[in-house]
Amino acid sequence: MFGFVVPAEVQPWVALAILLVMFTLFVMERIPVEVTAISGAVTMLVLGILPIPEATAVLSNP
Repeated sequence: MFGFVVPAEVQPWVALAILLVMFTLFVMERIPVEVTAISGAVTMLVLGILPIPEATAVLSNP
């Protein structure tokens, strides 16, 4: 997606690294937690790890 492709065999490791960075930023609270959460989701969307329908389903109100 968006020209960036992460190979399928590496995607779990990249996702784990993103989550680890997000966890660190949540604990340190240097930037607002909302920015950290959205940045992590956008990073996963751009890298093609998180499909768009799943990302929008989380943000919708049933």
